[in-house]
Amino acid sequence: MAASILILLGFGLPTAASAAPIPGIDVSHYQNDRGDIDWTQVADAGYRFTFIKATERDTYIDAFYGTNRSGAGDAGLRVGAYHFARPNGSTDEAVRKDARGEADHFLAIGAPAPGDLYPVLDVEGDLGGLDAGSLTIWIRTWLERVESGTGVKPLIYTSPYLWTNRLDDTQEFALAGNGLWVAHYTEAESPMVPADNWAGNGWSFWQYTSGGSVPGITGNVDLNDGKAGTLKLFRIPVPPSVREQPEISGEAETGGTLTVSPGTWKGTKPIALSYKWKRCDADSCQLISGATDAIYEIQRADYGDQIKAVVTAKNEAGEASSATIPTGMVADGKAPDAAEVSSPEGHFSESRKLSVKWKATDDVDDDLTFDVRYRDAGKSGGFGSHTRWLTGADKRSAVMTGSPGRSYCFSSRATDDAENTSPWGEERCIAVRSDDRSLAGGGWEKKTGQDFYQGTYKQTSTRGATLKLKSVRGNSFDVLVSKCPGCGRIEIRFGGQVLEEISLDSTRERNRVAVEVATFGQTQEGTITIEVLSQGKRVRIDGLGVRRTP
Repeated sequence: MAASILILLGFGLPTAASAAPIPGIDVSHYQNDRGDIDWTQVADAGYRFTFIKATERDTYIDAFYGTNRSGAGDAGLRVGAYHFARPNGSTDEAVRKDARGEADHFLAIGAPAPGDLYPVLDVEGDLGGLDAGSLTIWIRTWLERVESGTGVKPLIYTSPYLWTNRLDDTQEFALAGNGLWVAHYTEAESPMVPADNWAGNGWSFWQYTSGGSVPGITGNVDLNDGKAGTLKLFRIPVPPSVREQPEISGEAETGGTLTVSPGTWKGTKPIALSYKWKRCDADSCQLISGATDAIYEIQRADYGDQIKAVVTAKNEAGEASSATIPTGMVADGKAPDAAEVSSPEGHFSESRKLSVKWKATDDVDDDLTFDVRYRDAGKSGGFGSHTRWLTGADKRSAVMTGSPGRSYCFSSRATDDAENTSPWGEERCIAVRSDDRSLAGGGWEKKTGQDFYQGTYKQTSTRGATLKLKSVRGNSFDVLVSKCPGCGRIEIRFGGQVLEEISLDSTRERNRVAVEVATFGQTQEGTITIEVLSQGKRVRIDGLGVRRTP
């Protein structure tokens, strides 16, 4: 990651001509030896960063490194540590060993930390008299060792003259992604840059004089420019840390929705956020499968538990998580589903006793109570208002006695223990058939018998005999008859229109046989006529069904 950032530096940053450079300094014990540094004055003078000497060789520690680091950081300057290279070694292995020793010493003392500027290797001086090949090995070893300890590619401080003459102007480190802090004192608008303009990436920091004067520091100070953007690009990434804890909003109740705020986070941008939700009882919390959005819809399984969210922030330096305060115990906030009347079944009742059944489901509660209502209409009139039949019933069925010739439409609603009430469900309608005694007509014998609807029926063998039910309003019709071997035929008309011709002949004798006549999409109005089509054959009429729906 660090390599790609650094390689892109020369292409993506504005040039010095197009963006103002960032002023900074570098210091060591030489400045402190002349007097204490007032870092507040340095910051007030507009300087925004400083590189501070930390170590030299594998034993030396700059006595003022800690003081300068804390003072500059407290004053608001961006701080970076540098190591003054003192390479030596007579063989390649000795060179590598020395470089590792100096790198480890620097890591221990300089302790580059998240938020610091990248660590720096200061390549200047006699460099132990090593040739270009040995110096390249030493520098490579030191850089790799420090990179493994910090996760970033250190900067290289050097002059164009030294790099060209002592390191054969190598581009190896420029191509590897190590940025350049070049030391070149000139009145030109830009410095000389070795290694073919540092492999096309250019300089990142420029030390343009050692004779600067800075408020708060006694004597001369090295002055530097950083290209626009370098303080961000060459800052050791800071892992996320939470500044303000995420919070959950919304009602903790079934059927409800919770939303977690992301909280506020410190750390190197960009920071990516992810979410997890947990269900918690008195003993532990468990992840809720699939709940990975900032919004969570509370489920039935959450009832009676608490819910909390965990927000995880991640950037190139690492990740951190912060959990919300759990909600209260999830309450029952969802009404039962609309109650359903499942019985009576069919269009017509076999008796006056109407067996009514109802049911409903709830997300958490099975101990529901029910209100049941009905409205009814006669064969000629319209439906009236609803009549409350049962209120707060804990049962799921009951029997109501209906009146012949009337249609009944039942509906129900459910209430759970939390007093959430469902809407009224759809109506289920059934009609109690009219008895034969409500049918008018001549030529019929009135008969009784316990096997017949309401204990009576009408019988004839005369062709053309009719029974009528006037001023009928309905959309479903049937007739209750007897069937037997040799029984006759009848015709059903409604408003002059033939609805059905029915043969009553059967291989065995059966009473109370319901024969569906017609069903219409809309309510029809008129007179129903039953006419005998046969002569000398028995015809029994037991009842007539007329069903209305709202």
